[in-house]
Amino acid sequence: MKLKPTITIALCLISSFSCNANHVASSEAIAAMTLPNDDVLYGAPTQPSWAKGATIAQGRPRGDAAPIWWTDDVLDKSIIDSDPWNGMTIWFTGFEAQSNRINDFRVAMSRPEVWLLHASDEKRSISKAYWERLPDIQFSWSAYFSRDVANYIEDANATYLDNGELKYQISSDHYPTHGGTQKIEIDGENVLGVFVRVRAWLEPTNGISKRDLSDAKYLINIGADYYPNVDSDVAAGDFAGTGYLPGAMGSRFAYVSEEPRWFYAATVSQENAEIVDKSSRFIKNGGRTYLTQEELLRNSPDIDSY
Repeated sequence: MKLKPTITIALCLISSFSCNANHVASSEAIAAMTLPNDDVLYGAPTQPSWAKGATIAQGRPRGDAAPIWWTDDVLDKSIIDSDPWNGMTIWFTGFEAQSNRINDFRVAMSRPEVWLLHASDEKRSISKAYWERLPDIQFSWSAYFSRDVANYIEDANATYLDNGELKYQISSDHYPTHGGTQKIEIDGENVLGVFVRVRAWLEPTNGISKRDLSDAKYLINIGADYYPNVDSDVAAGDFAGTGYLPGAMGSRFAYVSEEPRWFYAATVSQENAEIVDKSSRFIKNGGRTYLTQEELLRNSPDIDSY
């Protein structure tokens, strides 16, 4: 159920780069934003694009990069101009596969690691841009949601550890689990892209053996949301008319197993891919909300240092 190593190796070979840690991580991120979901999500609607694979909605932290289906509905039009958005959260969603038959396990997740790509020249050249590793953050909330991930059901049975790990029991009623970090203050002025990774694995509960756990079919995706600023609040009505954020990007849903591994998401896509929402005024005016695969492989975050 794991991502096959041959996918990463093939991407490295295609890119004509050596497969050091940076390029391996970037290749994994490309796969996470390119391949379809590993399985059918339990009870999820089939229409949303996230039910099939990765998505890039807003992509860049600026108001005019938000998709038109969001900007048309939000009442506060002052936040949809070209000004930068300066807040961000990292989130995850976990689903059982439709065919899952094992429920006695919990999901463990590390603290997210986040990099932002900043332009360093007036032309905002990707090749001259630099990656900034953001300070350590951790998931601070998790809850069970309706199967369309639109409505809160109840807080998840979760533990938040001092080392930044989150461990949550999956819902006995097969609801998906959605959670995230507190808002992070960023300088969105010259941000060209975002790169996120989280380590995740399964742990047995109620006496289930690790051997039986290998038959569990559970998937997660990860992603990011931008906010106009760190004080922006959905619950306070700041996004009246919509009641939610457009979202920067979200990865495909991939299997989690008992063996810890990294899960990736990034604003990276093939040219003209369907995962990119192209309805925003920013794109209509000639802008681009994602990095190409080659751009990411040529200018990767410095994973080697961490």
